[in-house]
Amino acid sequence: MRLVTLFLILNIQLSYIHDLSAQARLVPKGYECGNIFFTDSEVNEALSLAKAALDEGHNFPQRYYGKIYSDTKFKEYFIWPIKPWTTYRVVFTRDSNEAVDVVAKITIDNDYAKCIRRGSSHIEPSPLEPVIANGYLCGQTFFTDEIIRQSLAIAQFMFHKKNKFPCPYVGSLFPRNSGFLMWPIMKEKNLYYSGKVHIGPYYLILSKELLFVEVVIKGFSKNFLRCIRSRQAPKAPDSDPHSKLFVPPPKTGFICGKTFFDDKVLQDGVEIAKKQASNVKKSQFPVKYFGPPYYEHSLIWPLMKDGSLYKRGKIVAYRLILKPDYKIIGVAVWYQGELKACDRKTIKTKKKHDTSDYQCIKHRFSHQQLVTAAEEACTRMSLAKKNMYPASYEGPEFNSKGPYYTFPVLQNDIFRHRNVGRNRVVINANCEVVGALTTLNVFNSEDNNNEFQKSGKAGFILWLSYDQFTTFRVVFTRGSNEAIDVVAKTTTDDYVKCIRRGSSHIEPSHLEPLVPNGYLCGHKFFTDEIIHQSHTLAQAKVQEKTKYPSPYVGSLFPENSGYLIWPIVRGDKLFKYGMTYVGTYYLILNKEREIVEVVVRGYNNNFLRCIRSRQAPKAPESDPHSK
Repeated sequence: MRLVTLFLILNIQLSYIHDLSAQARLVPKGYECGNIFFTDSEVNEALSLAKAALDEGHNFPQRYYGKIYSDTKFKEYFIWPIKPWTTYRVVFTRDSNEAVDVVAKITIDNDYAKCIRRGSSHIEPSPLEPVIANGYLCGQTFFTDEIIRQSLAIAQFMFHKKNKFPCPYVGSLFPRNSGFLMWPIMKEKNLYYSGKVHIGPYYLILSKELLFVEVVIKGFSKNFLRCIRSRQAPKAPDSDPHSKLFVPPPKTGFICGKTFFDDKVLQDGVEIAKKQASNVKKSQFPVKYFGPPYYEHSLIWPLMKDGSLYKRGKIVAYRLILKPDYKIIGVAVWYQGELKACDRKTIKTKKKHDTSDYQCIKHRFSHQQLVTAAEEACTRMSLAKKNMYPASYEGPEFNSKGPYYTFPVLQNDIFRHRNVGRNRVVINANCEVVGALTTLNVFNSEDNNNEFQKSGKAGFILWLSYDQFTTFRVVFTRGSNEAIDVVAKTTTDDYVKCIRRGSSHIEPSHLEPLVPNGYLCGHKFFTDEIIHQSHTLAQAKVQEKTKYPSPYVGSLFPENSGYLIWPIVRGDKLFKYGMTYVGTYYLILNKEREIVEVVVRGYNNNFLRCIRSRQAPKAPESDPHSK
């Protein structure tokens, strides 16, 4: 009897184990991207296509540029669409035949969020201690449990206010009849609390009872992706600034202007260069070189801004200089036909920011606002694409060593691409805040296109003449208590002199009277011959009923004058077709088609008279030194 009982127990247990394994086999292995699931076979199929297309010059694979894998910059990560015309990508590296991740494009900063691995057969190393999650990773943004708790409390409080949020969940990640609600977590850098304005893309999902369900990030086509439970190490305490647990090691490399090349990234390129050198099929690089600035036999290979070796396309200015045995000599910039060596640099990961707050005329910026702007500037420095900011700064030194760079700092936002503003945070090559500036328009006396020129280092400073919203400026110098001029801004982002009336200025008498030979419009000079030719073209077009000459509209001349306007130039050539609206320089013609004035267009339909002036004729090429 006991034997039969034991047999039945074993049979039941074995059947149970069999059922579990069968269930496990029914759960597909792959990646969950919101309501979309990609099996391992689909991912591996896409990976095979991606590997075959690598370095073939197609649009894909593309190198990944973003913050998800920014902590391991010495490795190249590539992305490849899993399916055509979708926003889902498989992530992989050169040195592995396994996918790193599957990611989905999100609606912010042109970046991606990781999809969740399901039914994984990956063997992960066992941590010495269990990893206890302390927040949610949504793309590149980490929200601590404390932030989620605070956001949930605000959402529950605002539910009865009958605002736009919390609003019913709309998407396909959860059932339609679930009654779930959604609440935005952040507005810029602060917790969202108004409930009125639609923003995103990070949301809490709440149940009907206003209980926490999930944290999600918005993708495309109303697809929401679950954020991943994760752990982020706390910041280093002030009492232990040198702890190896918190402070990563410094980075060594070369700095060329504002671009830093990490030794690890360069060494990765060296290994690729060695492999290519051993191939039977020779490429055009490296090139043998001997000359400045190193004066030793070397090999040169063009570099991309991210530190990877040039493969195809437009060659940029950076060069990796190697010894014949492929040891790194340095990094240089090809400038005006010669190589300029870049400086050796160690970037400390422990930042020593200036801790001051700064008052910039009407705006006050806290230390934290400046640090936030500096962090964004530092991110932009490492991107492969060109950015106007951070911009190089040359001027008075700060308490920290240069070189210095400036980046726009805004009162309530992070600078993206527009609305630059006047205020700048100043950082050094280590991405540390060293100060802040507010900008004034200072004309450089060495600028040949500038109307205001003077020898020496004295500059002309512009100041707003009435209030900060006008386009008129007073021009003055540091060494004088008299105004130089009043100028008006033109629609080409330049300035034109206003005409002095009733002047009491004492002008030096000329040995010979100056005979004008043209018109000065801002910094642009039109000779009388050009004006005559333009006038002839305008008269010829009057009868053809083209757009130009057109009736003058403005406040410089009476409305009932019957005057006409005609553009003088289009680009560098005389305007002659009469069809397209162009330029800022015009002839004013009367009813009889005679020249009344030459004007330059300002703002708000304000036209300014050009000044009758004289420009010396250029010396002929046969006599370049003629006085």
